[in-house]
This record gives sequence, C-alpha cells and structure tokens, in this order.
Amino acid sequence: METIDANFARAQIVINAIEEKRALLVDDLEEIYVKTGAIAFKTRDPAKAFKCVVWKLGVDNDGKIHEIGFNHTFKNYS
Repeated sequence: METIDANFARAQIVINAIEEKRALLVDDLEEIYVKTGAIAFKTRDPAKAFKCVVWKLGVDNDGKIHEIGFNHTFKNYS
C-alpha cells in the first residue's frame, strides 16, 4: 500500500506542474485576449493580442505609434 501511495504522491507533483502550464496557456491567455480586445478576432493568436496591445498604446499616446518603441515591427500600422 505504501508503494501505491508513493506513486500517487509522485503523480500529484507531475499533475500540479501540468496544471500550472495549462492555466498559463489557456486561462491566462484567454484573459489576455479579452483585455487587449483580441477576442474580437475569429481565431485566437498571441501575435494578434500583441498587435492589439501596440494599437492600444498608440491610441493612448494620441496616435503617435512610432513613439512607443515598436517602429520596426508595426511601421505599417501608424
């Protein structure tokens, strides 16, 4: 019985590690999509969420998107 308990204890460590990664990739990412507005896209994509963050920063900066430090990546979106 002790061997079975030890196996379950080791399995619990692995399950907890997997759950942490699942939460980061699923739950937290979903919250990021909502907060950035990327939820409006038909398909979920972290790159789209990042673009939304940059666009929001540009709007918050009176439309001066080139001043927020992402000029090389988003120069076509100003």
